[in-house]
Amino acid sequence: MDFKEALRRYKDTRLLHAEALKRGKEEDIKRELVVPFIQTLGYETFNQQEFRSEVTSNGGRVDYAICHDGNPIIIFE
Repeated sequence: MDFKEALRRYKDTRLLHAEALKRGKEEDIKRELVVPFIQTLGYETFNQQEFRSEVTSNGGRVDYAICHDGNPIIIFE
């Protein structure tokens, strides 16, 4: 599947759950929206070398970070 198709599937799936997500807690939103989006971008969310949660970056704590050589290169809050 190409990237455009992966994004289309991500969007369609999330639209199906939009109403439930409006009532969700932060952890639900992260699990249902953020992590699948990062997977859609092609990152392995179960690989601790590539993806980490609750990371300290720039003196603060962020929800997720995509890492390269152990260093956060993209952060999600």
